[in-house]
Amino acid sequence: MLSHFTHFLTVLLLYALSQLISRGHGDLSTATSTIAAALHIISPAGAFLSAPYSESLFSTLNFLGFYLYLDGCITSGGFGDFETVVAGVCFGCATVVRSNGILGGLPFLYDAVLQSLHLLRDGVSTKRVRRLLALGAGGLLIALGALSPQYGAYKKFCEDVVGQDRRPWCDSRFPSIFRWVQSHYWFV
Repeated sequence: MLSHFTHFLTVLLLYALSQLISRGHGDLSTATSTIAAALHIISPAGAFLSAPYSESLFSTLNFLGFYLYLDGCITSGGFGDFETVVAGVCFGCATVVRSNGILGGLPFLYDAVLQSLHLLRDGVSTKRVRRLLALGAGGLLIALGALSPQYGAYKKFCEDVVGQDRRPWCDSRFPSIFRWVQSHYWFV
């Protein structure tokens, strides 16, 4: 039930995101958004999105993050910056669900570099500093989403564990359960 519900939410979010992107294009905007949502329903990924698997939850959190991020860029001001931070929460939660959710941090990084360049070139303004702080907070929340499963795994499998029960990845320079599982079990 959760997979079906989150898949449905993803379709609604894709429609809303398409509307937000193509704002001001009238009937063309509605037609494009409807087609995008319909194609998402019948896409080959639909089997995964309806199965009892984490893909649909990840997809919902990811689309919600992009919607909030884009709306925060359009809205600007204090509420727009708040939406940016909440988008970081969504991407961070998506990253906990699936590690490739960290890619949601790329717009944050890009925008942070641009804001920093504007600060250096045009001088300090309250709006730019607030935006940069919102981007930084959102980016940190995404990073937290990537690091928290690593920390949990390290605590469970490495901390205070000795002998044969200690996992081989625990002694790596940068211990990563994801990297070890992929190389050990998936040969990637």
